[in-house]
Amino acid sequence: MYLEITNWITIPVEDRQRAGNFYTRVLNLPAIDFRIGNTNISYLPDTVNGGYCGSMVEKDDAGWELRPSLVYIYAFGDIDEVAGRITESGGHILSIKTNVYPEEGVFIIFEDTEANKIAFVGLRASQAQKHSA
Repeated sequence: MYLEITNWITIPVEDRQRAGNFYTRVLNLPAIDFRIGNTNISYLPDTVNGGYCGSMVEKDDAGWELRPSLVYIYAFGDIDEVAGRITESGGHILSIKTNVYPEEGVFIIFEDTEANKIAFVGLRASQAQKHSA
């Protein structure tokens, strides 16, 4: 399985270690930890283009707070396998596998260990080729 994220995402977390463990296990990718000032950050690797594609940011002592809109992430591979890892890692499936369009693929919406709502879009093989080209 690999991910394609077309823009940077920031996931606010209360417990970066717990969130890092969750995403490392669900995505089967390492998170890279940094500290900038009083803020703890874990960067998520961009498996397509190299570098990083997003971060988990822990609330700092200045009272930082941000709750983003629902983020959709293309997940190429077996979305049922990913859904299983979500629940095994402490997350909750909020929306069962749903067709996007018959020719596009399916998506699931889940809540992570930090109460963020995220969606994984599992694309059909023909759509995956278009997005990875």
